[in-house]
Amino acid sequence: MESLGCGNIGFGSEVTAWCIDYAFRELGQHRFSLTVFGVNTRATDLYRRMAFKQEGVKRKVNWNHGKWEDIICMVILNAKWEVRRKEEKEFEGRGATNACDLLYERELLISKE
Repeated sequence: MESLGCGNIGFGSEVTAWCIDYAFRELGQHRFSLTVFGVNTRATDLYRRMAFKQEGVKRKVNWNHGKWEDIICMVILNAKWEVRRKEEKEFEGRGATNACDLLYERELLISKE
């Protein structure tokens, strides 16, 4: 995804957003939860930028390469997702040039919470 103008931006955010939209809009779900290996910092950073909140940690439940690893439980509620989508549309309306701008602004919004 170097064509977006920044590194480390892949299809992960697009696929995750599509899944969340489908769960909330098509299936009528109230919450979307996931688990991620604690060592997968790229994924946990992505989910936080997407407004997921950490609900808990399952400590040392995954044996990998000779050591125990944590699993992080994260969630986003429909109401929070809709606020995020509205902010995203407002940002795009101001002339966002690429996904980097959008993710950067999301980080600024999250840091204010």
